[in-house]
Amino acid sequence: MADIQAEIARLQRSGVGGLFNFGSTQDMKDSSRVIGGADQGGLGCRIATITPKPDDKSNEIRGQYQDHIAKMLALVGDDAPKAAAEAKTIMGLEPSWPKLPSRTSSGATPKDLSQDEPSRASDLTPNWSWDTYFQEIGYTNI
Repeated sequence: MADIQAEIARLQRSGVGGLFNFGSTQDMKDSSRVIGGADQGGLGCRIATITPKPDDKSNEIRGQYQDHIAKMLALVGDDAPKAAAEAKTIMGLEPSWPKLPSRTSSGATPKDLSQDEPSRASDLTPNWSWDTYFQEIGYTNI
């Protein structure tokens, strides 16, 4: 995981997004404050493109996208059968993303972290070293 984290930080330092984005954002609970924020950074194809529709063209696009995911997984070392199975699992997950909780008018989501509790981020993501990540992206004063 340390290698993946270091690569994500390296890419983000050079302006390439992926996995998630981290930066400053307005505190939705106190507009006089600017706080750090992490947001989903584009893990796959646009939801509108891959959401199942009952037509042949949509099914064709989903099939091509699933093949693409399998090829990407094979590039990182999975054998073809494993990559195909994982791609199928991923395709089963992506259409459910629009059903995930979104921000309310107050800016809160069920998993929002208070600016007074940054250590909770480690509890929610135990395999990710936030202290190391912040150092790697140059945020040394967090």
